[in-house]
Amino acid sequence: MMKNLLFLAFIACLVAACNRNTAPDPKSEEQSATCAARLRLIDGAKKLWADKNGKTTNDTPKLDDLLTYMRGAPACPSGGAYTMTPVGQLTTCSIPEHNAYYEKQADK
Repeated sequence: MMKNLLFLAFIACLVAACNRNTAPDPKSEEQSATCAARLRLIDGAKKLWADKNGKTTNDTPKLDDLLTYMRGAPACPSGGAYTMTPVGQLTTCSIPEHNAYYEKQADK
């Protein structure tokens, strides 16, 4: 009887472990591609902002400055944070794999 209870407890633990929600893998190619698309959107908005406001490639906008050129503030699908950079530089994500993917796409 005790062996059966131990066996059932073991199975219950396995089921619980399999059913728990896990955080998305920030290294997945799909998430990297989505993040890169959002970084590209921000960089496009930065260029529009610079053109419309007489800014140079050395000027750095705030996200609020760019909302006019986008539909809402983009967010990283893995919960990373975007860092606004000057117009002449690529915007970055706090997840290094996403930056690497974006840079690779930008080089094409």
